[in-house]
Amino acid sequence: MKFPLDFNTKRVIFVASGLVLVAIGLLLYFFAFKGSSPETPVGPDTPEGQLAVCLNEQGVTMYGLPTCPHCQEQKDKFGDSFKHVNYVNCSENRDRCLNQGIETVPTWIIDGEKIVGRQELEELADEAGCEYP
Repeated sequence: MKFPLDFNTKRVIFVASGLVLVAIGLLLYFFAFKGSSPETPVGPDTPEGQLAVCLNEQGVTMYGLPTCPHCQEQKDKFGDSFKHVNYVNCSENRDRCLNQGIETVPTWIIDGEKIVGRQELEELADEAGCEYP
């Protein structure tokens, strides 16, 4: 004998099935990637990486836009080490940029002072008190 399922019963089964699938997915992700990534060194081993870490430690922030070619050129100077730089995307954080008085990008803020435009890494290092090569 077959019992018809009402709407609430179907909904409970659907939600429970979804939760089980999500739990299984999370477990697979956790076990598949746990320990699979090599240990990363504590600090970057390039001069650009060391500068990026120092700028971060000094509280230096770069404000920019993804569509700004000068911002991209500035990022390219750091290469992969740019991930260590405090960066604010003004298209995603408009209020923060307006509150800081950012009118032109790229703009660096070092010790409360705005430095506008693309900068040489040596200049950034000097302004922030960081060593570079």
